[in-house]
Amino acid sequence: MPSILSRPSGRPRAELLLLVMLTCMLLVTYSSLQSARSEEESVLESLTKVSQHQYNSITSTITSIIQATSTTPLPEPTSIQLDEDPLLQFDSSVQIDPDASLDKTDSPPAELDTVENEFSHDPLDPAPSSNKIFKAVLIETSLNSPSLIPILLHFSSILPAHWSLVIFTSPNNFTLPHSVAFRNLLSSKRLDIRFLPKDVAFTDSASVSSFLASSHGWLWNELIGAERVLLFQLDSIICANSITTIDDFVKWDYIGAPIDRIYGEGYNGGLSLRNPRLFLEVVQNGNYTQGFEDQWFYKALKERRDAGDYKVRLPGVEEAKRFSVETVWGDKPLGYHQPQRWWNGKAGNRMGEIEEYCPEVGMLIGRRAT
Repeated sequence: MPSILSRPSGRPRAELLLLVMLTCMLLVTYSSLQSARSEEESVLESLTKVSQHQYNSITSTITSIIQATSTTPLPEPTSIQLDEDPLLQFDSSVQIDPDASLDKTDSPPAELDTVENEFSHDPLDPAPSSNKIFKAVLIETSLNSPSLIPILLHFSSILPAHWSLVIFTSPNNFTLPHSVAFRNLLSSKRLDIRFLPKDVAFTDSASVSSFLASSHGWLWNELIGAERVLLFQLDSIICANSITTIDDFVKWDYIGAPIDRIYGEGYNGGLSLRNPRLFLEVVQNGNYTQGFEDQWFYKALKERRDAGDYKVRLPGVEEAKRFSVETVWGDKPLGYHQPQRWWNGKAGNRMGEIEEYCPEVGMLIGRRAT
């Protein structure tokens, strides 16, 4: 009978031989794995014994250290002797000029129309802190003007949030506007209404000047807590397209549109930024009799500065033109005062430029247009 490992011809089958070889290889591999596993278990057992030995050794060392520190007293502190510096010797014969230490870099120019002031430091931070008070003030004896609410809301929207608005008006026959927008502004606590003295009546520009420059400084005393006051009228406007803000000018004690020489000197007060504490001092120490209040204040402040009071900060013409334009032309200021009156023929026909840059001036039509 032929073997199952052989073909009919008597030779072994190749498939069966291959199967036998694979079986042998598997047996050898299994044996090797078993041997490796035994070696691994032996190594782990040795490591465990070593770790236990190290643990016992470390524990014994720590115990010895604790016993030693608890029985051995600490050494006495050793004092360190420091070398004393010799006393400085001053030459008492040297004479010191007290004025030599004064900073004269902020000395103001003699004239308004000279080079703009460059001071070594600013009196106020251009970005005012939350504890400083800034107020925009409008004086109107009656709140019935059609342009009052639009102008008021416009100033409210353009001025920074830390600027509040105040209207000083007459208590005589006072009527609160019915405008919803006005009452919303009033309820927001950003607008405050205050009453003028009962005997105050504004019949012309002279009466306004007399009230601001005399009256024992009543208005400035009312605003004494403010760092700066923006005084504006219903024939003035600030421009939403301006690249500057009112905070860029709070370093000055007084700034407004520069006045052309043929009309006087100084800054126009219809849209002006003022230091109420300084203005109160001027009123209390001055003796106003007549004339435009804005030019009177400018002359008084300029005299103080020229006399050596370098704390009085007055800008040059170029800086003033950046703030506001009235009778002296300036490109793209923060605001305008009576632009239709001055730039629609009297000083030059430039209303087209103004309206393109500051379309808000359209709200001023009808206010002192001639």
